[in-house]
Amino acid sequence: YYFSTPWAYNSLPRPAVYGFRSSAPDGEVRFATVREAQTMDAIAAESGLAHADALTGLG
Repeated sequence: YYFSTPWAYNSLPRPAVYGFRSSAPDGEVRFATVREAQTMDAIAAESGLAHADALTGLG
């Protein structure tokens, strides 16, 4: 399992991804966020937390 799997089931939380650009003359390096890190709330929502009680309500 690794961070770049195209599915969410049984995979690791997605880390933040950053890009950068450097100016050669002065050496300045600037960073930008390309993707935010996946939060625990996002993991829970993606796993179906909103439907956690769906089967217990069937009787």
